[in-house]
Amino acid sequence: MKSATIHVGVNVSNTRPLLMVLPVFEDNSFIFIPIPSKEKDRTSYRQLCTSMLEVCKTLQELDFHFSLDDINVHNDPEFENCTFGEGPRKWMLAQLHPGDYVFFVASMKKICVPSRNEFLNHPEKYKEELKGVLKKNRGRDWFFGLIGQFKIKEIYAGKKLIEKYHLSTEIYELNAVTAEKLKTNAHIQRGDHLTGDYIVIKGGNESKLYKKAIQISEGINCLREPDQIFHAYALKRNGAKWFEAIFNEQGTNRLLSHIKQHEI
Repeated sequence: MKSATIHVGVNVSNTRPLLMVLPVFEDNSFIFIPIPSKEKDRTSYRQLCTSMLEVCKTLQELDFHFSLDDINVHNDPEFENCTFGEGPRKWMLAQLHPGDYVFFVASMKKICVPSRNEFLNHPEKYKEELKGVLKKNRGRDWFFGLIGQFKIKEIYAGKKLIEKYHLSTEIYELNAVTAEKLKTNAHIQRGDHLTGDYIVIKGGNESKLYKKAIQISEGINCLREPDQIFHAYALKRNGAKWFEAIFNEQGTNRLLSHIKQHEI
C-alpha cells in the first residue's frame, strides 16, 4: 500500500484572481474552495455555488469587485462522486494502485470565527474577519492542512500514459467510453482525457472531505509529527514541495493514524 499527498484548492501563488487561502474556523472546521480556471472549464463559481452554498457565501462576503458569473472554477477534486484528475502531477498518480490513498493538502488560515456553521448562519457579521484569508492580509499565520482523502477504487489513464509508465492491468484505459463513468470530473468535462495524457482516479469507501482541518505546518515549516512522517517515509517528492510526496506503506499507515487522532 502506498499513498500520495497533493495540494489542492485556492492559494495565493497561482489562482488569480482569487488570491486567498481557505478559511479555517476556531473549531478547525473549514470551507473548501476549488481553484479558478483559465482553461476550458465550463462551470462558473456562481453555478458551483448552487450546490455549494458555503462557497457562495464566502466569496460574496470577501467582495472581490468582480462577478462570480465571470470566473470559471476547476472543481477538482470533487467530493460528491469522489473523482480527481491530473495532468501536471500525473506521475504521482501513476505510481498508485487501487487500494492506495491520495491525501489532499490545502493552504489555510485560522480566523476569529467560532465555527463553519456560525459563519454560514451569519456571514455578514464576520466579513472583516474573513478578509484575513486574502493575500494582502494573510501574514505569517497561515499553514498547510490535510482536508480530505480518497481511497482509490479505480484508476483510469490515457493510452499514452499506460505505455509510458507501463501501467498494470489494474488500470482502465481512459477513452470516450470509460470517461462516461467519470463525467462529473472537471478534466473529463473539458475534454482533457482526449489527449491520452491524463489520469483520473475514483475513490471508494473511506473517501471523504474531512469535517475538521488537520494542521501539518506553520507557514512553510512542517510541524514535528508530520515532519517525521514526511522525511522518514517519503519515497519521492514533487521537487522542492515537501508537502507533495509519495509514501511507502509504513508512511501511509502513519498518516492514517495521525488523521484518525486529529480528525473529529
